[in-house]
Amino acid sequence: MNKKKKQDSNPDIIAENRKLCLTCYSKTCEDIFDVEKLICCTKCRECFHPSCYDPPLAYEVVIRYPWHCKRCKVCVNCDEVKDGTLIICDACDRGFHMDCINDNLEGIPSGSWYCYDCQYCKLCYKRLSDIEARSDWYSLEGNKLCRDCLELRNIKDISISVKFCSVCSKPMDSKSSLGNGRIICSKCTQGSHTKCSRREKGYRDNFQVLNWICNNCLKVESWRITID
Repeated sequence: MNKKKKQDSNPDIIAENRKLCLTCYSKTCEDIFDVEKLICCTKCRECFHPSCYDPPLAYEVVIRYPWHCKRCKVCVNCDEVKDGTLIICDACDRGFHMDCINDNLEGIPSGSWYCYDCQYCKLCYKRLSDIEARSDWYSLEGNKLCRDCLELRNIKDISISVKFCSVCSKPMDSKSSLGNGRIICSKCTQGSHTKCSRREKGYRDNFQVLNWICNNCLKVESWRITID
């Protein structure tokens, strides 16, 4: 325990690890060397624990998309910063220009705001209520579900049988054949259709079902190997 504290306080070690983005950049983080569930900016490569970020992030939701920190945030639709204020989705933390979305907004929302992908139930496509959109209880593997769909399938926690693809966001059928079934990340347990996972960068040729790692975990793992 004492050895770990001494290592954590070494500024040279912290600086070296931060060059490789394997530490949490939050000043309030109590364990910056804990690499489990780190969310890393795809541009500057700074990483944060979901609970250390301000405001806190929903890990299962945020890792479904390329994530940008506050300094690197760009509009999802035009991929630019340009003139104009970015509004941030309170679920997935992605940024949007008001003139790049079809939401008929007259001004910057005063309360919570959710992008199109986070506004609708992933099973029945009904628009979610404010309570459903805000609540983590209605989030299943990063996919928002309405109360009716949850009650219909008797879903109470993340151990339920309904799974969603981390690539296309559509439900996965566990009874499908291997070629059309689902595959689970060996690191974070996020799921994907086997065909969808082949579309992810880095898995077009040597695809191994049992050792598949999603893109987010692959980044952290590759940086960890670099340190070793």
